[in-house]
Amino acid sequence: MIYWRFLFCILIAFYGCGIDSVNDPYEQGLTYDLDKTVLIPAGAFIMGSNSWSDSEQPSHTVFLNTYRIDKYEVTNDQYAFYLRLTEKLEDVEGNALVDLDDRDIQIGFTVNGLVVLDSTKSDHPMTEVSWYGAKAYCELIGGRLPTEAEWEKAARGESGQHFPWSNEPLDTSLLVDWSTKGPTATVGAHEVDVSPYGVRDMGGNVAEWVWDWYNPNYYAASPERNPSGPEMGTHRVVRGGATSPLPQDMRATIRRRFFPRTTSGSIGFRCVYDVE
Repeated sequence: MIYWRFLFCILIAFYGCGIDSVNDPYEQGLTYDLDKTVLIPAGAFIMGSNSWSDSEQPSHTVFLNTYRIDKYEVTNDQYAFYLRLTEKLEDVEGNALVDLDDRDIQIGFTVNGLVVLDSTKSDHPMTEVSWYGAKAYCELIGGRLPTEAEWEKAARGESGQHFPWSNEPLDTSLLVDWSTKGPTATVGAHEVDVSPYGVRDMGGNVAEWVWDWYNPNYYAASPERNPSGPEMGTHRVVRGGATSPLPQDMRATIRRRFFPRTTSGSIGFRCVYDVE
């Protein structure tokens, strides 16, 4: 896959902004589509759980302001258009946005420009993206990465149910597409994986980067209103069950940690948007 990275540099040098995307997701440039976001109203909800791992404890009440969140995970097509528009594979500090050398990457470059390599997966969630790459995308389109609290409220609603769909686990075959070469699916394809607010794929498909630094003990001292995580750390939090075969791993409270430079075929993201 090093070839693709080299070809990208050649294409930019010769074509500049003239490179065309095969499927530009937006007619007026890169911005978010309000109709593909979900409004999460201000109010309190139950965050965390006393029933699972120590890092999810204690269960506590959190108040959040109103915000919007993407109904679906950011797709390969959307991120490919972002890379074409920005012509950057690193942020201003030199952090890699994506891993084009990984065999699981589903986007790449051809002589016609930046395209989704497998046209059948253009609407699959973008993976092999680092925390830096997720953050850069969200900020450019006018949003940001969700905090843990924002992600969890959108996933489980105000009542604190264990899973996005109910309090009961589901067979993971309903949430992960094991029948194809890779377990990702078209965003929104798993009809049962829908939260009380109508947000899709917060149990299965891929796990998702969120804003917060990881601290296993943060819940014990977090603020009651609009928590945004510790001020510093070494790992960022990833939420959602992704491709795990274990039904309990699809719960809305599960927390994982990864170095922000990590890229994976099972980690993607979605964005949130402040509401004035």
